[in-house]
Amino acid sequence: MALQTKTYTQSSNTFTLELTLVEQSTSTAGNTSTLSYTLKLKSTTKNFAQYGVGAAVKLDNQTVAVRDRGSAPKITLGTYSEVTLLSGTRTVAHQSDGSKVMALAYSLDMASASYTPGPMSGSGTMTLTQIPRGATITSAPNFTDEDDPVVKVSNPAGVSVQLGIFKDSTHALADYRTISGTSYTFRLTLAEREAMRRVDTTKNTAQVRFYVKSTVGGQTFITYLTRTLTIQTPAPTLNPTVEDVNPTTLALTGESGNLVKYHSQVAVKTGAQAVKGASLVRQSVTCGSHTLTGDGTLEGVESGTIVVSATDSRGNTTAKTVERKLVGYVRLSCTLGQGTPDASGRYDLEVAGACYYGSFGEADNTLTVEYRYRAQGTEAWGAWTAVDRTTPMGFTYVAHATVEGLDYQTAYEFQARATDALEQVESGVQVVKASPGFDWGKDDFAFHIPVYIQGVKVTPDVGQNLLINPCFTVNQRGSTTYTITKPTYTLDGWKTSGDTTAGEVVVGQNYAKLTNTSGTLGLGQFVEDYGALAGETVTLSMAVDILSGSYHLGLNDGTGQAGEVLSQKGLQVYALTVTLSDSPSQLWCQLISEGAASCRIFGAKLEVGDHQTLAIQGKDGAWQLTQQPDPEEILRCYRYQYVPVEGDTSYPLGYGFAFSTSSARMVFPCGVKMRLAPSVTFLNGSALSGIGIFNNGASHTPTAVAGTRNLPGGVGVIFTTSGLVTNDVCTLRSISGKLLFDANL
Repeated sequence: MALQTKTYTQSSNTFTLELTLVEQSTSTAGNTSTLSYTLKLKSTTKNFAQYGVGAAVKLDNQTVAVRDRGSAPKITLGTYSEVTLLSGTRTVAHQSDGSKVMALAYSLDMASASYTPGPMSGSGTMTLTQIPRGATITSAPNFTDEDDPVVKVSNPAGVSVQLGIFKDSTHALADYRTISGTSYTFRLTLAEREAMRRVDTTKNTAQVRFYVKSTVGGQTFITYLTRTLTIQTPAPTLNPTVEDVNPTTLALTGESGNLVKYHSQVAVKTGAQAVKGASLVRQSVTCGSHTLTGDGTLEGVESGTIVVSATDSRGNTTAKTVERKLVGYVRLSCTLGQGTPDASGRYDLEVAGACYYGSFGEADNTLTVEYRYRAQGTEAWGAWTAVDRTTPMGFTYVAHATVEGLDYQTAYEFQARATDALEQVESGVQVVKASPGFDWGKDDFAFHIPVYIQGVKVTPDVGQNLLINPCFTVNQRGSTTYTITKPTYTLDGWKTSGDTTAGEVVVGQNYAKLTNTSGTLGLGQFVEDYGALAGETVTLSMAVDILSGSYHLGLNDGTGQAGEVLSQKGLQVYALTVTLSDSPSQLWCQLISEGAASCRIFGAKLEVGDHQTLAIQGKDGAWQLTQQPDPEEILRCYRYQYVPVEGDTSYPLGYGFAFSTSSARMVFPCGVKMRLAPSVTFLNGSALSGIGIFNNGASHTPTAVAGTRNLPGGVGVIFTTSGLVTNDVCTLRSISGKLLFDANL
């Protein structure tokens, strides 16, 4: 059956010259078509007899048949008749892709007359049938090194097809494999994936080629498509180990994972590995101001946060933060006080300094303070002698010893030393000499020994502290870190202020750490009886260790007054003295920062007068707090908020009776009368459902707090519930709830 037939014609003087081409077949192997051709002359109303007629046919720009006008037999053509001038077959070659548009031409050579057509010619093209050639890729994806890409092909010749993935024309990544059908999924081996990952180890992507190969009629066809390979999860991996290798601190902490500030020797192994053909180009270890460029040991760390990072040749960086418990050791210092012996030869020696009071984990720190002395000008020192007593004051200490038998006419050199579990330091040598009991001059009479009148020592009193919880020792709410997004109470009496949404108050050992990363954050206290201070001159002082940023003190009696900007690093005592309004509307005392800052507050004081008595400063500039924690401070705090003592569920927190089947009246004993009838809230996310009212052998969950009363011996609360036995005894126990009675200012 013929594949296609095409007819081409030209007309002249009622005659028609007609070329008919028939594509008989194709040869896939030969990439050719076989055609037959027939050239005819057709008449209508005119005719001629015994005329010389010439003709020619061209196919694919080649003359395939010719009839010579002079030598060929004469032709007679009647009316409405036709005559075949030329016919035959011809094989035509296609393009390499199997396509072919063949040019054609035909012509008639004949004398012109009124009854002949005369010379005629025509031309055109014929599109031959497409011959199947090599296979081609119709679709291929961008893919990752973890994928199994799916490739689709066209195989018109139905021959064997091979697919492969290559870096370029010669470097195979996944070599040719023979496929069947028109879709193929590459099930890549580990070796093939690794080869792809090595194509370009400087980027996370690479260009690769999908190749298809087939052979048709002895001719091999190879084509490809370029696609993007993406390396999935290319970043290096980290498996850091961090441990203390200092045997001294290890013995104190008992844990290689716990660190001691300034003294731990921290061995760090990054455990860094590049992946997927990349190589490591950079490693870093950062702990505060200490850095390493790979595995190594950090000396004298000051932070428990160790950041390990690694960067590979592709530019990928992985970082991991390792948190270790850091014992906040305080470097030991030792300074002699400024006292002098009295006329009787008695010397009240004072030694002050900084120290760490607390546990390392396995062992507590111990502090030994000693002194020695000699007569000035002699060589030999006396033996080191322990002081009589040592008093801790936050992270400082004051030690005292009584030395007797000194000659007031002789100058003595004194020296002290302090020793703890990690350090030993010595003070400078200080020369002291006794003074006479009294002396006098033209205008005064000076005593150099204590003077008593009727048994009372004549010395100025330290001003009364009008703040509660000044040493930050009471924390009934119980959190160790208060995340601050709005003003809120933290440790007892202390409330935050400002507009920060990114701050925190961390509870330390006799201090509060105040930190904010943006905005304004303050920590302060309202004074309840501010009206009694109308018109008074008062001084607010705070012992502050500024770690970063700057702060200022603030006193607001309704108008607001701020102190100077404070930014000096280290423990300092700052004071703000103001004269209050004659009609103050409040009294708010605070330390506040306006921007990113961090500090620790070790003590605070508000007192009547024009100077601070919170602390005294030694000759060496070190501050010692006169304000000491008071064991009964919590009773002052109970006036404003009260958290009933927690025990196990077998011990009640409150007592009372069932006033009705739905109402229990309970009393919670408290050591002081609160400021006013408090509100009832719950801590640590607990709620009413976390407490139970036990009545007549059954537990009842309260549904509401109907009211509270402020009683001399505690707090009265009316709970709403159901199922109670009227007038029967009730006890309230904590199941998971933590009550807070709130009467804060």
